[in-house]
Amino acid sequence: MDTVFASSFNPIAGPGYRYTGHPEEADAFRRSFAPLRALPCNILLTPHPGQSDGDVKARKLGVSRIPNPFIDSKACRIYAETYAALFEKRMADEKAGRAK
Repeated sequence: MDTVFASSFNPIAGPGYRYTGHPEEADAFRRSFAPLRALPCNILLTPHPGQSDGDVKARKLGVSRIPNPFIDSKACRIYAETYAALFEKRMADEKAGRAK
């Protein structure tokens, strides 16, 4: 079983921070999604369970261990695609002056 702990892929930033003002960091962040998407990954763990449906999976596991809801070979790819899309939305919002 390949287990991955993924952290800090959420593009939330502190007040006033703009990724568009830091192009090198923005590009590095953008590039980080591809390796995560390609990792062998059967179990994904995140620091905030809601980011990877860990809270939902834990409730399901409490009901039945077969099939184990934490085992999902698509988990890392889905996580990477979800947060890559949120990052691109954040970039678009910044460029349009809509970012908080």
